[in-house]
Amino acid sequence: LKGAQVLGLRRGMALTGEINLRGEVMPVVDVGVKLTAAHQAGCTLAIIPKAMEPELVKMRDEARGAYQKWLRERVVLAADMVDVLCQAVEGG
Repeated sequence: LKGAQVLGLRRGMALTGEINLRGEVMPVVDVGVKLTAAHQAGCTLAIIPKAMEPELVKMRDEARGAYQKWLRERVVLAADMVDVLCQAVEGG
Protein backbone atom coordinates (compact mmCIF):
# COMPACT_ATOMS: atom_id res chain seq x y z
CA LEU A 1 0.00 0.00 0.00
CA LYS A 2 2.87 2.39 0.64
CA GLY A 3 3.91 2.13 -3.03
CA ALA A 4 0.40 3.05 -4.13
CA GLN A 5 0.55 6.17 -1.97
CA VAL A 6 3.92 7.18 -3.39
CA LEU A 7 2.71 6.73 -6.97
CA GLY A 8 -0.55 8.55 -6.29
CA LEU A 9 -2.82 5.84 -7.65
CA ARG A 10 -6.44 6.76 -8.32
CA ARG A 11 -9.05 5.68 -5.81
CA GLY A 12 -12.10 3.70 -6.87
CA MET A 13 -10.29 1.89 -9.64
CA ALA A 14 -10.74 -1.71 -10.79
CA LEU A 15 -8.00 -3.62 -12.59
CA THR A 16 -8.09 -7.04 -14.16
CA GLY A 17 -5.50 -8.90 -16.16
CA GLU A 18 -2.19 -10.63 -15.81
CA ILE A 19 1.16 -9.00 -16.60
CA ASN A 20 3.69 -11.27 -18.33
CA LEU A 21 7.47 -10.93 -18.06
CA ARG A 22 7.56 -8.55 -21.06
CA GLY A 23 5.09 -6.22 -19.34
CA GLU A 24 2.17 -7.13 -21.62
CA VAL A 25 -1.34 -7.28 -20.17
CA MET A 26 -2.76 -10.71 -20.93
CA PRO A 27 -6.44 -11.56 -21.56
CA VAL A 28 -8.74 -12.74 -18.78
CA VAL A 29 -11.89 -14.83 -18.58
CA ASP A 30 -15.30 -13.53 -17.52
CA VAL A 31 -14.43 -9.88 -18.10
CA GLY A 32 -18.15 -9.10 -18.31
CA VAL A 33 -18.75 -10.42 -14.80
CA LYS A 34 -15.78 -8.43 -13.51
CA LEU A 35 -16.98 -5.21 -15.15
CA THR A 36 -20.49 -5.67 -13.81
CA ALA A 37 -19.08 -6.11 -10.30
CA ALA A 38 -16.86 -3.02 -10.69
CA HIS A 39 -19.85 -0.96 -11.82
CA GLN A 40 -22.00 -2.20 -8.94
CA ALA A 41 -19.18 -1.42 -6.49
CA GLY A 42 -19.10 2.18 -7.70
CA CYS A 43 -15.68 2.11 -9.35
CA THR A 44 -14.97 5.26 -11.33
CA LEU A 45 -12.42 3.58 -13.61
CA ALA A 46 -11.88 0.04 -14.86
CA ILE A 47 -8.74 -1.02 -16.71
CA ILE A 48 -8.95 -4.23 -18.74
CA PRO A 49 -6.62 -5.96 -21.22
CA LYS A 50 -6.62 -4.57 -24.77
CA ALA A 51 -7.15 -8.13 -26.00
CA MET A 52 -10.66 -7.94 -24.47
CA GLU A 53 -11.70 -5.10 -26.82
CA PRO A 54 -14.06 -7.21 -28.99
CA GLU A 55 -15.92 -8.38 -25.90
CA LEU A 56 -16.08 -4.81 -24.55
CA VAL A 57 -17.50 -3.51 -27.86
CA LYS A 58 -20.19 -6.19 -27.74
CA MET A 59 -21.03 -5.37 -24.12
CA ARG A 60 -21.28 -1.65 -24.91
CA ASP A 61 -23.69 -2.40 -27.76
CA GLU A 62 -25.89 -4.67 -25.64
CA ALA A 63 -25.93 -2.67 -22.39
CA ARG A 64 -28.52 -0.01 -21.59
CA GLY A 65 -28.86 3.04 -19.38
CA ALA A 66 -26.31 3.99 -16.75
CA TYR A 67 -24.33 0.76 -17.23
CA GLN A 68 -23.89 1.45 -20.96
CA LYS A 69 -22.72 4.99 -20.19
CA TRP A 70 -20.27 3.67 -17.59
CA LEU A 71 -18.89 1.09 -20.06
CA ARG A 72 -18.35 3.80 -22.68
CA GLU A 73 -16.82 6.43 -20.38
CA ARG A 74 -15.12 4.57 -17.54
CA VAL A 75 -13.60 1.41 -19.04
CA VAL A 76 -10.19 1.75 -20.66
CA LEU A 77 -7.98 -0.76 -22.43
CA ALA A 78 -4.35 -1.48 -21.61
CA ALA A 79 -1.89 -3.36 -23.81
CA ASP A 80 1.07 -3.17 -21.44
CA MET A 81 2.22 -1.98 -18.03
CA VAL A 82 2.92 1.52 -19.36
CA ASP A 83 -0.74 1.84 -20.40
CA VAL A 84 -1.85 0.63 -16.97
CA LEU A 85 0.32 3.13 -15.11
CA CYS A 86 -0.69 6.02 -17.38
CA GLN A 87 -4.34 5.37 -16.50
CA ALA A 88 -3.88 4.33 -12.86
CA VAL A 89 -1.76 7.25 -11.67
CA GLU A 90 -3.68 10.39 -10.78
CA GLY A 91 -3.26 13.05 -13.43
CA GLY A 92 -2.24 10.39 -15.95
